[in-house]
Amino acid sequence: MKAACLTIFVLGSTLGSGLFGQAEDSITRAPKNVMYASAGNLVHYFTSNVNYERLLTTSDEKIHGSYYLHVGYGGFATWGVSGRTTDLSVKWLWGQRRSHFELGLGLVNFFDKEGYNIGVSNANYPSPGTSPEPSRFAYMFIVPAGTIGYRYQKPEGGLVFRTGIASPDGIYLSAGYAF
Repeated sequence: MKAACLTIFVLGSTLGSGLFGQAEDSITRAPKNVMYASAGNLVHYFTSNVNYERLLTTSDEKIHGSYYLHVGYGGFATWGVSGRTTDLSVKWLWGQRRSHFELGLGLVNFFDKEGYNIGVSNANYPSPGTSPEPSRFAYMFIVPAGTIGYRYQKPEGGLVFRTGIASPDGIYLSAGYAF
């Protein structure tokens, strides 16, 4: 009887630790990095950028949530204005398997490169050296950034697909990889 109890205890603890260890490993194996390219359009406004996200925290509760720090760099173009964008935001993903609801909030910096080049040429137009070149900061502006969308991302990593509406991207599509 003691041998049977000891055998059941040893098997139970071995299987139990194996199951718990496997669950713990799946949480630690969750992809911490996500990289993707994105393109957006809103009537006569176009964007394209590359993005990197780093996992900040995740919970394995009934309502699964993951928080990512997002950094993006790209370009924009509209009537008479084009330039570069740089954005920084926090993204929240809600979902347990592959499909996630995504919300993001942050800031985006626009640099109007075309306007700056015109300002430089106008400053030198009357006679070179009489007007100082304009400051690059005069052609930069910061606005809030927000995202509402859908993300396909497996818990173990791999292909990432995103779509939704965002500021400043407009209606966007993204594809990338989580690792």
